[in-house]
Amino acid sequence: MSEPVVPSINLSVLHQKDPTPSQPSGEEGAGPNLSSAGPVLTGEKEPEAVESEPSFPVEDPSLHLSLEEAIQLGAVDSAFFNSLWFPKTFRQEPALFHPEMDKLLDSPEQRYVNIQVCRDGAKTTKLRAYSAKRIAYGISRTILYIAVSETKAIQSVSWLKHQIETNKMFREAFGLSKGKPWTDVHICINHNNLERNEDGTPVITKIHVLAYGVTGGVRGTNIEDYRPDLIIVDDVMDDDNSATKEQRDKIKNRILGAIKESLSPRSETPDAKMVLLNTPQDFEDLSEDAKKDKQFVSASYGCWTKETEDLATEEQESSWPARYPSVELRAEKEAAIARNKYAIFAREKECKLVVAEDCAFRTEWLNFFGEGEKEPEPPKHEMWVVMAIDPVPPPTKLQLEKGFRDKDYESLAMVGKYNGNYYLLEQVHNRGHDPGWTVKVFFEMCIRWSPMFVVVETVAYKQMLAWLLRKAMQRMRRYWAIEEMDDKRDKYKRIVDGLHGPASEGKLFVRRSQTAFIGQFTHFPGKNPEGNFDDDLEAAAVAVGRLNKGFIANRGKSTDLKSEEEEFELLEYGGAP
Repeated sequence: MSEPVVPSINLSVLHQKDPTPSQPSGEEGAGPNLSSAGPVLTGEKEPEAVESEPSFPVEDPSLHLSLEEAIQLGAVDSAFFNSLWFPKTFRQEPALFHPEMDKLLDSPEQRYVNIQVCRDGAKTTKLRAYSAKRIAYGISRTILYIAVSETKAIQSVSWLKHQIETNKMFREAFGLSKGKPWTDVHICINHNNLERNEDGTPVITKIHVLAYGVTGGVRGTNIEDYRPDLIIVDDVMDDDNSATKEQRDKIKNRILGAIKESLSPRSETPDAKMVLLNTPQDFEDLSEDAKKDKQFVSASYGCWTKETEDLATEEQESSWPARYPSVELRAEKEAAIARNKYAIFAREKECKLVVAEDCAFRTEWLNFFGEGEKEPEPPKHEMWVVMAIDPVPPPTKLQLEKGFRDKDYESLAMVGKYNGNYYLLEQVHNRGHDPGWTVKVFFEMCIRWSPMFVVVETVAYKQMLAWLLRKAMQRMRRYWAIEEMDDKRDKYKRIVDGLHGPASEGKLFVRRSQTAFIGQFTHFPGKNPEGNFDDDLEAAAVAVGRLNKGFIANRGKSTDLKSEEEEFELLEYGGAP
């Protein structure tokens, strides 16, 4: 390394966060940029301390590091490297999954990496900084950027150009300068700190970065006897080029053929790496096929945390809370479901695919009722109403240890039939086994809607639930008919048989607020490998199926024994005559 340009760096300023970056004046990084949380040089006036939670793995926020120490720390900590040298780009707290992404990228053992990231998950930004890191530490000699078009690829190359041209601190710390060519599609960066001649003068190492569209002429790329040692395939799929199987196959053959084979061999470049970064478009697209390829290490990062991604919407937590608070993200998902656009949200934000051909139902089959809808509330006292309960048995010891991570939801559905239409009047669910909750909600819903029957299965614990409800009715002295169901059909047939007919004929009505049911209806059964809960769907299907059978007796009502007793006068017993 040459003599440090900066004696030391004060890390305390790195803990200040400014949500809006300042506009560059002159050269970016020419001096301390306090508004952008840039490093402060020792000896210069430092800003007043701002109380904030530490953002970096530094035990003492006021610690001063020498330039050499900062460079060494950046080599092993990508979050530190990014925020130290590119504060205007990395001006927010990182996503919870970014450290895991960094680990995959920094690992020399992972030669082929396939990462699926939600839209606006900073995948392009992270890879730009990763390229800059490999350039700064002299790991790469030839870098290829492949995007859906050459114009898109040029944007990433232009970001690197901008850092060399304006980020003086980064440029001088690592001994980088402009080389030739220096165009939109091909730049050469001179690195002066990697080697030195016997007389101490630096040996200039040339690092080339090239931009290509996915259909560009990449085959045989070899610049100054160096084949590409980093190939970044960034979002090469979109709605236009992945609409048909022929288009998808063309992209896969291109990327996994000519482009993949352009990567420098491990024997020559042990750190060579090819990275696929995409938001999935189809179950047979490039990123999905790479997930099945044993050569690739794959990871998927959606907008929800791994712990909550398969839970009900109200329990899901954002995987990037600094950028997308959970409350806002949940509202966005519920709005998408209400607009019948959940498939798009699932693909773009959750990295989950919902394809109409693979689903039992169509979103356009659903109709909406209630306030503000064309279909009003059905008259409460003219409907045939049935409740169905899809219960959850007590958890096993393993499930308890996992905190119910894979536990089903207990769902209670109240469905009414009026004029040949079926209305999902109310649906409530709860995760896990809680008999007290079930009994409480059972009474609340029954009092509200007065169902003719409450349908409960008679298999294992479900038979016990029917007994618990009967005992609870005896205590409360209010009664509704419990109809025990012994259904041997599997879940798929039960759901499809119950809902397909009415829904396909436009006879199924739901409320826009019933997003859990709508999401499950849209996705079922789906091909997503993570799977989805379908308990709300099953409970509603059972209720609709029971209403479809019809009734022999007149519409029943709940029975209040205490009220009936009060209708009769007390008999006076006067003894025998």
